[in-house]
Amino acid sequence: MGGKIKKWISEELEKGEDPELLKMSLKAQNLDPGMVDEVQSKREYSFAYKIPWKPILAVVIIIALAFFAYNWMSSQSTQPPLDSRFNLTLVEGNPEAVALNVGFIDGINKSLRQYGSYDLRTELQENHCYSVYNDWDLEGNYLGVKEVYSPTMNCLGDKVADTRLEAPHFVSIEFDERGASCICEETGVNIETSETRNMDTGKATINLKIKKK
Repeated sequence: MGGKIKKWISEELEKGEDPELLKMSLKAQNLDPGMVDEVQSKREYSFAYKIPWKPILAVVIIIALAFFAYNWMSSQSTQPPLDSRFNLTLVEGNPEAVALNVGFIDGINKSLRQYGSYDLRTELQENHCYSVYNDWDLEGNYLGVKEVYSPTMNCLGDKVADTRLEAPHFVSIEFDERGASCICEETGVNIETSETRNMDTGKATINLKIKKK
């Protein structure tokens, strides 16, 4: 008898019947209204048991791992290394000349030995910059070229590399008013080199002019 009543209660609950009304109905028939609560608790337990928790949990874990992996890779790639192999186009003499794809350092090094006017069109990666400076000692004449990762585009960021180029003579560097010593991202640069000899001392100076175009 009790089994049939519980089955009836379960069917009524599935139809959306109010549990309190079912209790009143059972009480009117001198039956135990507590059977409604018993059937309800079994139904709730059965529903929770049927939910595929393991696959859902696995999907949540996979999504979380993918999210953390993406964030980690993004943080690692915020400061990529400079690629100085093919980051500018060097045009010798005039734009009609044959353009050579060379690195910024190679372009500076070439201009120290072949005097003339050079037009450079840089193709540096974002936030990547170069700056040049005098770096000579008692052993010889040098020109320093610094590679930096500079989010503020002022060549005061994290140094990536520092190169020392040997020059045949002392190098006199002249920049334009806009701070062309800091070459960043895509911009046009004109480099002009010439030689000045001091007849009294027999020494020579390379005049290096760098201007943003």
